[in-house]
Amino acid sequence: RVDWWVLVSRSRAIGMSQLMEGDGKGAAAFALDAPRIVDSFSEAVAAELSEAFAGVSAIALDAEGVDLSRHGRISIVQVSTPNCCFLVDVLGKGPDDPLVGWLRTLLENELVVKIIHDCRMDSDALHHHLRIELANVHDTSCWHAVLTGQFDKNLNDVLQYNGLRTNQFRDNSVYNANPAFWAIRPLTEEMKKWASGDVQFMFGLYRSQLKGVSSAVAARAQREGASHLSWKSASVGFVTVRNVGLFVGRGGASLRQLQSSTSTMI
Repeated sequence: RVDWWVLVSRSRAIGMSQLMEGDGKGAAAFALDAPRIVDSFSEAVAAELSEAFAGVSAIALDAEGVDLSRHGRISIVQVSTPNCCFLVDVLGKGPDDPLVGWLRTLLENELVVKIIHDCRMDSDALHHHLRIELANVHDTSCWHAVLTGQFDKNLNDVLQYNGLRTNQFRDNSVYNANPAFWAIRPLTEEMKKWASGDVQFMFGLYRSQLKGVSSAVAARAQREGASHLSWKSASVGFVTVRNVGLFVGRGGASLRQLQSSTSTMI
């Protein structure tokens, strides 16, 4: 017997920024061993962040957490330029924390594109825990679905489809031993590489998805992205599942069909 929670849906101009040269396959991406961890705010930190993000037109974004959602905990927010990656430690922080305030200013800025893969749970957690409303989002999951007809593909699958390097440090098996993996402090080297690896090649993916796309296709992708953002306003219900295998189906087929037919996310 397993309890599941269900989100029930209620319902910018895209420009090529000056991104890294290269295609995201090699040295043009920032070094995995060099993410900067930020867990408090000070004048020195503010100056460093201001310099790193001055004049950017696009950033790569991701979040990690324990059951990342309004019902879980948000732990790390990864914000990256083509040259550097910051792991912002928000575990236990509230919406009035000054570090969260800096994040809010960046993530709500309509002039900065946020490149993110499947923003639904990230947006839900940011909204409900930190009062951050994402703006101007390029959701690579939505763009991939519109461009290829392949829905709900994970980030590594989409990177690989576009001929880009994947994040080799992802290891979902860790959750079997410790479901609260992202609450571990201090952050381990494995956690740092995993978190930074999720944003390392997003700029190459962004460029690949925008290349040669028509305005009509871009508009469809943006509508899908807006739909993903709207999940933060969804109502929540709980269901009890007694036969998990039957409920999920082979390869998740039954679950996907149920979500599609009922406009829910389970």
